[in-house]
Amino acid sequence: MLDLNTRFELLGVTLYRDADQPEVFFFLPQNPVIARDRAGLMFDLMLYEKGGQADDLQTGGFLTLAISTGLGSLEQPLLRELRRQFGDNARLVSIPFTEGSVRLAGLDTGVAPINPDGSGPPASDPGPTGIRLVEKVFGATVPNLDGDNRAVFSLQLSQDGAAFFADLLEQGRSARPLIAIYDLKYTGLMEVESLRIEIDYSRVYDFLRTRIGFNAIVVAGEIDTIVEELRDNQAIKIDDTVRSLELSTPEAMKERQTRIDALVKELATGAFFAPSLKLGDPAVEESSVFAPPAGAATGMFRQGLPAAIGQAMGQAVTAREMATATDINTPPPEPGEGTPAPAANSQVAQQSSALGHPTATFTMRQLQQRELRTVVYDLSRTTAMQRSTGPQNPLLFMGSEREIRARIHKISLNHPFFARLRIDVDAGGTDFSAEGIRAMTVNLRYGRRPDGLPKETADVILDSAEDRASFVFARDPGGDMGYEYQLTLHYLPDFGLGDTRQTVTGPWTRTEARQLSVHPSMLARRQPITLALPRVVPPDLSEVRATIAYVDPDGVIDDRRSFVLTPGGAPAIANIRFADANDAARITAEAVFADGTTKPLAEEMRPDLAGAKPLDLVVLPVPQRPAAQFSVMLSDPLDELRSVLVDYEVRQGGTLIAAAAVEVTEPLRAVPVTVVLPNPAPLPEVRLRERRIFDRGGIETLDFHPLTDGLALVGVPAADVMEVTLRYLGPPMATLGVLGILVTLRYATPDDDPQFRQTASLFVEAAEPARWVVRLKDRAARSFTWQATLMLQTGQQRALPEVTTENSLVLLQITA
Repeated sequence: MLDLNTRFELLGVTLYRDADQPEVFFFLPQNPVIARDRAGLMFDLMLYEKGGQADDLQTGGFLTLAISTGLGSLEQPLLRELRRQFGDNARLVSIPFTEGSVRLAGLDTGVAPINPDGSGPPASDPGPTGIRLVEKVFGATVPNLDGDNRAVFSLQLSQDGAAFFADLLEQGRSARPLIAIYDLKYTGLMEVESLRIEIDYSRVYDFLRTRIGFNAIVVAGEIDTIVEELRDNQAIKIDDTVRSLELSTPEAMKERQTRIDALVKELATGAFFAPSLKLGDPAVEESSVFAPPAGAATGMFRQGLPAAIGQAMGQAVTAREMATATDINTPPPEPGEGTPAPAANSQVAQQSSALGHPTATFTMRQLQQRELRTVVYDLSRTTAMQRSTGPQNPLLFMGSEREIRARIHKISLNHPFFARLRIDVDAGGTDFSAEGIRAMTVNLRYGRRPDGLPKETADVILDSAEDRASFVFARDPGGDMGYEYQLTLHYLPDFGLGDTRQTVTGPWTRTEARQLSVHPSMLARRQPITLALPRVVPPDLSEVRATIAYVDPDGVIDDRRSFVLTPGGAPAIANIRFADANDAARITAEAVFADGTTKPLAEEMRPDLAGAKPLDLVVLPVPQRPAAQFSVMLSDPLDELRSVLVDYEVRQGGTLIAAAAVEVTEPLRAVPVTVVLPNPAPLPEVRLRERRIFDRGGIETLDFHPLTDGLALVGVPAADVMEVTLRYLGPPMATLGVLGILVTLRYATPDDDPQFRQTASLFVEAAEPARWVVRLKDRAARSFTWQATLMLQTGQQRALPEVTTENSLVLLQITA
């Protein structure tokens, strides 16, 4: 096993010695590159196209590549130098990694979520610059963990991505569009005296995911701060119990503390963080290059990869439209031609500069449930420790022109053997219930055999709006793109008015539509007609009886339906199934009034002969009859009435037309009264009389008086009410020789209207207030008069001066 205490550098390679075999040297992997074999670079770009018409053309591709981290040409010079320094028996071997992964990624800016699946709120720490960089992963796999740690990727490319890579490689550009990041773990022996480190993985994990989130880029300086905070909150505990003379000086103690801090940081970094992109590596919007997952929407890739890479790496790459699959060999414009190059700057580059261009970055690891426990590292003796390494590198697609072109393969999927005609059939969002059908049958036929029969046939039954089906026919040798379909409608029994057929079959129709959306309107004519009353109808209208009759000039169909409409009620809807273009619907109606009389309404036709009225709506206007109309409203401001009986007489030309009574019980609610007149002229005369019934049983009858307004106010009149409060202020009346105070109150309007003359006498004998409610004819006329009389214990009375006021609070006092 390798000895972690023997780490050293030689020719730029990190080496460890074996703890038991000093002649064995383990080397850490180098930065990843595209692997090579005898055939050259191990990558292949496969481009495909399918279809011929511009709107039917499908293009895309696949990129497969192998990457490795071996020493390559450095292996022999390194081995010679080892043998020169450590003897001829020195051997060079790769570190035996226990686990690892490798991913292709790029940089972006955004929000880091607190959960690995991207759910939940964003993390709380926005990063040192206020904008958090995040890692975008395009693909991940597990390397072979031996030798050169080879890993193989296969990426599906969108149309723009395929065109980009083809143009990039065919033009011989030495570009680095992807970056590979390894995350490898290995185990070695370490010896540290009297040191115990305890890490609560669960607390640390929760702290990190709520603070920085997943996929967020963290620089090494941030990890120092995070480790300090974890030590402060006891999520990481350190017990240093070493006692030796070597640590008796401040310098020795400081050196040991520095070594312990570095060890704690190394443990925390390896346990909770994975190596990530160096800031300044390619920043790529993967939707511009890589095909979306299955089921995702397409046609959304617009940005183009060269500009994104150029901005992130500080390169001036000319922005231009991506080459399509049909012009993939068209050379790009030279710099300076076409549109100007974008500024060699981006939000990613700006954040890299703001962070000081750090060379080491990390992202948070996703831990399993079994790992969320407390782990104790006892370093008081030699023990096995786990370490991690993360070699990474932008992958350079560089080779000879011949070698590069040999790795690009263009494939056409338009071979005649695979020529197919795909037809998708759906119900076109049909509302089956509203159309009155239970199902639709669609029959398809394509091509002709030598005997004249269809070469291929298919059929489908659709019985809901979501139903759909797909059929694939092998194209005939002539490449015919057309086919025929036949639609059959299956109606519900007794649906609609008119055509009574339950099955209607249409003719065979030829089309070239790949998406066949069928609807009943393609075959049958259904017309819903809504019967409604106008908003304003005569107040005495009880109902309208309407009938819709089917009009067939040939006299074959005789069908009709009747409906009843009421004021304020819902309209009626009738579905008409027209069997012929010359058929129509006739609507007749009559109005029924509260007195039992009826009146026929104007006849309507749909469609009407003039073609000016809507087909789906018939409003049945009801003419007004000559009538005397008025309303009665109860006024009861003091809440003293049970009800009011209002007697009314209606005369026209001196003749008594009606005499009746209406009872009103609810204040401020208008009760309408309508009396139908025999003639529209002359104007009627209406007289009213009130009979007020009080809660205490009394009845007050007033005289008849003519109605001068359309709204008659009955009951106790008042424009408003005023509540007067009487309150005694002073010592107990008994100590002053007073039994109580008799207060007389009077109210009158400025014009002394007898209807509003009100008086009251209230006896006040304690601190409890007394109240008097007054009806007001005018809200501004609030003046009233009150006079207090002292009732003495000697039996005498002493009247105080009369007071006139508008103040609703009267304070009573006894003076000597």
